[in-house]
Amino acid sequence: MKTAEALHEKGHKVAVVSWEYSGIRTSLPVIIVEDVNDYFEKVLAYKADAYILAAAVANLAPLKPFKGKFPSHKYKAGDIFPIDFTITPRVIDRIKDKYPSSTLIGYKLFDGSDEELISAGQKTLFESRANIVFANHPAWAKERKIVITADGATFNTSFDGHVELIDRLIREKFYKTKIIDGGDIKLTKEGDFIIRNYPKHKSADMIFGTFAVRIGKGFITTTRGKREGEKAIAFVWRVDHGKKIVYANRKATLNAPLLDLLLSKNSQINFIIHGHELIGKKIQNEYQFPGTAGDLKNVIKTSRPSFLIRLPYHGYIAGFADFSECKKFINNHKYVG
Repeated sequence: MKTAEALHEKGHKVAVVSWEYSGIRTSLPVIIVEDVNDYFEKVLAYKADAYILAAAVANLAPLKPFKGKFPSHKYKAGDIFPIDFTITPRVIDRIKDKYPSSTLIGYKLFDGSDEELISAGQKTLFESRANIVFANHPAWAKERKIVITADGATFNTSFDGHVELIDRLIREKFYKTKIIDGGDIKLTKEGDFIIRNYPKHKSADMIFGTFAVRIGKGFITTTRGKREGEKAIAFVWRVDHGKKIVYANRKATLNAPLLDLLLSKNSQINFIIHGHELIGKKIQNEYQFPGTAGDLKNVIKTSRPSFLIRLPYHGYIAGFADFSECKKFINNHKYVG
């Protein structure tokens, strides 16, 4: 309720979904639900720009509820009465199927170490395709959150900081990819090496990291979705930063606008690597969502044959004019786990 009220104060139109017996008091619109199944149906029926699943619902339900008065006269003290439970449907796993362009924000409450919390939160994030997940521990959930993002960043924030992140995420205007067929692309041997060996960060059984290899007026890069093989590669013909459109043969990584500007402003740079070690010089201190105008604040212009900058909480961007230097860097930073 504190999160809902804070977002309302920031100008968002907020509705709260609540169990009929929770007894909440609020001036916000409330959608009353009878049980977890009613909750599941009403949330999916409600079309919204953003879904913030901030509180846990029942994970277990009796498989065969006992009807009527329990016949205690048929049992004696110490008898075992088995009750089978079923796992209830998870609405977070269905929202992106029905509303793929919506913003999905999840929470994970778990009584474990920070590492266990992050692992559990990443599992929730990737299975649901959420935009962001906040991990909580019962002991400090009201004071701080562990932020888990779709690009592999993890960092701590305060309660108020997590509300600010939600506000920014909902308001952000992300670049979109427009698919065009520009013909066959001839991949160089340098590009082939980078595709097979670029630095990767494995977490929650997913692969993070990207790259850009300049080819003519465009560049090859990774696609979204952490895919493998041929479908993991996209060719970006150009990026319209005014209209926020990436023109590519496949849905390119959300890092594509940043990669495009770095190549455009540094004509001597031909190879760019993005990995998740926190190395390099920071341009700014605030985390920025990839594929947004804020992310482009990380762009630099230099006459040097290489650069190394840090994306706050997210990793680094390294650029190289010469392939031999790029290859040397990859061999020294091949895997982060």
